[in-house]
Formats: sequence, structure tokens, C-alpha cells
Amino acid sequence: MRQTRRSDGLQPLLIFPLNGNGLEALDCLRDAFRCVAFIDDLSEKHGVDAMGHLVVGREGNEFQTIEGNTNELGGREGVGVFARKRPVRQATLGFVEFAAR
Repeated sequence: MRQTRRSDGLQPLLIFPLNGNGLEALDCLRDAFRCVAFIDDLSEKHGVDAMGHLVVGREGNEFQTIEGNTNELGGREGVGVFARKRPVRQATLGFVEFAAR
């Protein structure tokens, strides 16, 4: 998935989960980031929320990472820096920033 800065200058952002903490993070980061979607494990939250934010689950969605201190198999015994495609279900971050290329 290739994401770049839009003409508004805001970096795209995924936030996990859609709750008070996620909404507070969005409020704090609003000046530098544009929320692409929230990720949430509760299927009843999936779709578009009352504020117009897209809410998706972890299953079936992927994002690209650049990982340091890893190896060809994705292990932690590092030999270099590698680009990886990770399923969102493995994400444990509070938010994911998409860096411009």
C-alpha cells in the first residue's frame, strides 16, 4: 500500500482501537495527521461511525512496514533492515504512521 502526503500536507494515519483513547489520540494528532481509518476488533463497530470515520477489523487488511534488526524470515535475530507486509491482526501499536516515499 503506497501512501504519500496529500496536498493538505497531512500524513495518513490508522488508529487502534476506536475508543476514548483512540479519539483522544486523533484529537492530539489532528494538526499533523489525517485519519484514514480506525481499526477495531468489535465487528459491531465496523463501517462508518457517527463522526464519519471508517472503522475496519484487523482480518483481511495489511500494511507495509520497514523493520530493522530482523532477518529474511522475519525473525528477531537481525541481519538487516527489510520491507515487510504485515497483517493488521498482528499490529499492537496505538497508531500506524504511513511515511511518504
